[in-house]
Amino acid sequence: MSDELIKWDWEKYILPIYKGLKFSGGTLHHRITNKNRNKNYIDDIYIAFYAEPLKFIDPVEGETDSEKPEMWFEQLYFEGKFSVDKLKDLENASYAFEPGEVLGSFTESIDFMVLNLDFGELNNGQIDLKMNFAFTNRDDLFEGDFNKHAEKSFSAETTLQIDNLVYLDYQKSYKTIDKLSKYLDSSVYALDNIEEFDFGIKDKGMKSYKVLIKK
Repeated sequence: MSDELIKWDWEKYILPIYKGLKFSGGTLHHRITNKNRNKNYIDDIYIAFYAEPLKFIDPVEGETDSEKPEMWFEQLYFEGKFSVDKLKDLENASYAFEPGEVLGSFTESIDFMVLNLDFGELNNGQIDLKMNFAFTNRDDLFEGDFNKHAEKSFSAETTLQIDNLVYLDYQKSYKTIDKLSKYLDSSVYALDNIEEFDFGIKDKGMKSYKVLIKK
């Protein structure tokens, strides 16, 4: 008996998901720290996309009935592929990635492969996004490779709600809220509404701040 791994049939599992997939919105999270302020202003962007209820067959979990399917990717893991200094840099910006360069997650066994991102205008705490992506598996468990999966990609448009900025102060370099404010864009952030909060990480006295988005 051969020990060769039998790969999953990509078309069997993925094409029915594409057929039923309808996006309902998304959220853009962003964070800065004073560890890397001389390198990049925004240290991390995390984008989550939400879809309408969906029934599908997962290669591992089998029949799945998801009330709020979520796909996401995080810029932190793909430094140099998708980086901005400030939030306004995303306005009308376009990004194209080679198949397999930028991967996120859909389920434990199905990965979210981003191919193109086309952002619109920032407006009232939102930004429109057109995107092109494909589902794959980073461990090569589907038949075909990244390039083959990208040939049958999915295009979608949605509006991202921009979540409040999170600022992590590791060095306690900002003694007052006023000093933090001068580094932020007053047309985007409500600089009179900066709050200290518990980020959930205890790191040598690190302080966490939440800066509200103007809407």
